[in-house]
Amino acid sequence: MVSIVTVYRENADIFQEYWLPLIFKHGPVEFIVVDNASIYSKLSAPTLPNLKTITSPEEVERNKARKLGVSKAKSDIIFLCTMKAVPTYETMVLLESVKENQMLSPSWINLDRNIKIPTTNKNSFSVERNKYLACDENKYISTYEPEVLYKGTLYYV
Repeated sequence: MVSIVTVYRENADIFQEYWLPLIFKHGPVEFIVVDNASIYSKLSAPTLPNLKTITSPEEVERNKARKLGVSKAKSDIIFLCTMKAVPTYETMVLLESVKENQMLSPSWINLDRNIKIPTTNKNSFSVERNKYLACDENKYISTYEPEVLYKGTLYYV
């Protein structure tokens, strides 16, 4: 099993329109959404068996919010992604086969919607829970030297 951790901050429309259908579709996957101290649009989610919501009482940097979510995960393999990076079905399937010392790093899927897509995806990738919690996110690759799998895609919303 895999856990997906994303950080929420004033993203109600994206969560409702893109994330909730994904959460409903992939019941065995654990989804952890960290509300990083939203003020105007606090996270509102239904009670679902595969969804954990965590609220940070004060705004923290993204990496700290992610670590908070990862610390609550049940799975050893964690997929970290931003709220605007929604995993495609292809990525969801690939996540099931990620092994120890591997890192899945998907790319953006271009649906030609006249939306400017970031040139790189450096904020959405898989990690091993305990290794991630034991080091700085920016040093994960240099510390553990995982096999990076450049496979899968993400929707940019």
